[in-house]
Amino acid sequence: MALFRRRATPPQMTRADVRMNARLQPKHRIEIYERPLEVLLADVAPGSEITGGGSMISPDEGIIHCDLELSLTGDPASTIETVIEALGAYGAPIGSWAQIGQEPKIPH
Repeated sequence: MALFRRRATPPQMTRADVRMNARLQPKHRIEIYERPLEVLLADVAPGSEITGGGSMISPDEGIIHCDLELSLTGDPASTIETVIEALGAYGAPIGSWAQIGQEPKIPH
C-alpha cells in the first residue's frame, strides 16, 4: 500500500461566454437555457460546467440580454459549436453569440 498517492491532474478548463439576445428573467433563463445546456455539456464534454449566469438590466429598458459563463473541457472549439447549435434549437434570438476566451465572437 502506497503512503502517497498521485493526485489526478484536473482537466484543462477553457472559459467561454455565451450571450443570448433575450429579455428573460433569471428563472426563465435557467429553465430555457441553463438546464438543457447542463445536460448537453455532460453528454458532449464531461466535466464541463456552467459557472455563472446573469441578466443585464438597464434602469430605462429593464432586462436587455442574458449571459452564461462556461468552463469547457476537451476540445473547446468543437464544444462551443455544439452549444451554438443547441442555442438555436432552444430558441435563442438572432444576435446571440458565444466566445472562447478572447477569441472572436461566434454568432448564433
